[in-house]
Amino acid sequence: MFLHGYNSYMKYAYPHDELMPLSCRGRARGVTPSRGDIDDSLGNDRCYSFSLTLVDTLDTLVVVGELDEFERAVRLVVSNVRFDSDFVVSVFETNIRVLGGLLSGWIYGVLKFFTPPFSISFISLFNC
Repeated sequence: MFLHGYNSYMKYAYPHDELMPLSCRGRARGVTPSRGDIDDSLGNDRCYSFSLTLVDTLDTLVVVGELDEFERAVRLVVSNVRFDSDFVVSVFETNIRVLGGLLSGWIYGVLKFFTPPFSISFISLFNC
């Protein structure tokens, strides 16, 4: 089910922030009809998109075993996503989706590309 949604986003909506499932188009602030405050986590338009869905799913790609797609998604985020736009965002939504996605993507990237002893000791830092 995850891959169906993810692949649909990549096919019909990327680089927009979200997929509008009924129209199979991307959603971006100021371009599509507003949903109120919920859109405060979206980028401005196609040029200033955060690609929220892509960033938000980085960790899930690893969890479901799609490591090649994870690597492709990380490359897309690094090369295409910008955060130097000046507009109001929802701090909560942006933190949980963007910051959470980037941090988990970085952690999974470290675990993927470093040797197992480092990975195991890194994970042990989070055992409470």
